Amino acid sequence: MTLTTLSLTVVLFGVLLALHRFLLRPVFVAVFFGVGPLLLIVNAGRLDLQMLTWVKVFTLAVSVTLITWLPRTTGRLQRRLATCAWAILGLNILEATVADAVHGRWMNTAVGAVLIATLAGPGAVTVTQFQGRPAVRYDLPWRWIVAYTLWNFTVVAGNYPLRWLDHCAVLGAPLAATLVLGDRRYWLEARAFTLGIFAVAVVFVIDVLGWPWIPDSPSPAMAYPWLSGAAVVSGGWAVVGRIAERRGGRGRVQVG
Repeated sequence: MTLTTLSLTVVLFGVLLALHRFLLRPVFVAVFFGVGPLLLIVNAGRLDLQMLTWVKVFTLAVSVTLITWLPRTTGRLQRRLATCAWAILGLNILEATVADAVHGRWMNTAVGAVLIATLAGPGAVTVTQFQGRPAVRYDLPWRWIVAYTLWNFTVVAGNYPLRWLDHCAVLGAPLAATLVLGDRRYWLEARAFTLGIFAVAVVFVIDVLGWPWIPDSPSPAMAYPWLSGAAVVSGGWAVVGRIAERRGGRGRVQVG
């Protein structure tokens, strides 16, 4: 890992945070996630992209658009979009979990299954006004968010070991944004937006423009077993916490 690579990773982290802070608005989302994928389609003939990359980019574009417009709707449509947001997150986890299973990474596969099983339902998705804009909140506990972050980083270390630094920035940005906002319920909104920006930008910069990106940096030796172990521990924490919640809920007495 060179100083240049580390510096560019810090810049990526800062850019993602700034974009989330100032540009999570319908106009920007419509332009960026409309024009970006459209330019990829126009240049499809000369791009050497895997089908999974195409699916990922367009799925994220749709996801960010959905989350941006969800708090600007009402009634039945809002409830349906909330269910879609919940389902997309679950499918995103399932996709990576299947990839881990195909490669025999059973510990992380188990953690992915735990994340799906302990994922709060669509009823936990609500809308509010925050800093002068409509916003989406998803009531996920910190234990789940931490487990997801460690699990996803382990997925990256196993499948894309040369891009682990990129994802330090990409996974760290929504955590930092959530801490700055002071409410963990904004994590999904920040995660979808920053990941979507990254996915479209990296494909456009490298494959369409042919410009350099952050240089490859192999993940440190023996990092994967430690990451996998941390993901398992955090997954266990998520399960224990969810069981405790359910037992506590059954123990409450409703009055009136």
